[in-house]
Amino acid sequence: MHAAPQDNTNTQSALHRIQLLLTELLQSAYSQKRLLTVDEACAYLGIGKTEGYAQLRRHVKFIKHGRKILIPREELDHLIERAKRTGVLFD
Repeated sequence: MHAAPQDNTNTQSALHRIQLLLTELLQSAYSQKRLLTVDEACAYLGIGKTEGYAQLRRHVKFIKHGRKILIPREELDHLIERAKRTGVLFD
């Protein structure tokens, strides 16, 4: 049996709200750390990991610790502030 179109819309809307809440929760948790992994930085910015790995290494200063890449939170905050002015996160 197929769900009615209204049911799908409600489900998608609920999933979107859950995704927004999880993103907000992750951003709140990561906002206390000074150095974030790339995965954490992606969650902080609300972008996907594939885009994050490709873009962050080119647009922010980072620290290598062994094989781990750590990104200072202030770099991400500067990126956000620049995006507010320019309208794009990555140029």
